[in-house]
Amino acid sequence: MTIDILICTIDEGITAVPSCLMEKMEGVGYVVSFQYSDAKYLDFIPDTLRNRDDVTLTTLEGRGLSANRNNAMDHARADICVIADDDCRYTPERLDMLLEAFDRHVEADVLMMQSLGPDGQLLRTYPECSFNLHCPPKGYYPISIDLAFRRENMMDIAFDERFGLGSKYMEGGEEGVWVETAKRMGKTVLYVPQPLAQTMEQPKSGDDIFDNPRKLFAYGALSYFVYGLTALLRCLKFAVIEAPRHHASVMNAYKGMLKGIRYIMRDGRKIEKDKIVKREKHQKQWRI
Repeated sequence: MTIDILICTIDEGITAVPSCLMEKMEGVGYVVSFQYSDAKYLDFIPDTLRNRDDVTLTTLEGRGLSANRNNAMDHARADICVIADDDCRYTPERLDMLLEAFDRHVEADVLMMQSLGPDGQLLRTYPECSFNLHCPPKGYYPISIDLAFRRENMMDIAFDERFGLGSKYMEGGEEGVWVETAKRMGKTVLYVPQPLAQTMEQPKSGDDIFDNPRKLFAYGALSYFVYGLTALLRCLKFAVIEAPRHHASVMNAYKGMLKGIRYIMRDGRKIEKDKIVKREKHQKQWRI
């Protein structure tokens, strides 16, 4: 099987992408989706990306991480695709382990792996045993750089462009929606306790969700997308327990999440293939 590593970046982030590339490895290629908010950033593209025959470089004007992910997927050609950011690093050994995992789990359309932090240790506390994401253990949630999938099996599923960095109303949630959509469309999503990516940046603490209306909006929207009406109670519980720990208002936190819940209630989950959101042209304007 062949692998495409799908690296998404925006603006000056393109200068960091050459550091993501390994020495050429048979069967491994890179799709770099370069999103730019201003044409001046096109001059930032390193010559390395133009000169390597294992790199496919594609550009996309505008903002929105989900749109960027979709663009990268549209240009992939390998059997297995790996979701990556511009600060991810890989090794031949970890990619070989990924292929072995897909060989072992022939039923899997998507594998959720583990990620390492800058210190080489696991990025977060991961479950120790494999499981099917139709019945995940309490507290587990997907992150994008843990994702790998069989390209041909997942061509009918796009990232929902209402979610993710750079979207109109939300900051985050796109990987959770993508995984939930895959599950509801009958795809097999498995977690395998093996490291795949190493990120060079320590992730930010989740504390800032209470200072960021876009993150609260996304939390509520994702909760409703996944859990339906029980999101009302789930978000209330989250606000009551977590907001005081971070010296934030329970009421303000819950109101912020309710806006996200109402948005998806009115706009729809859009699970079906022909309703997966890839454009925002006709969506109602919301105030966050």
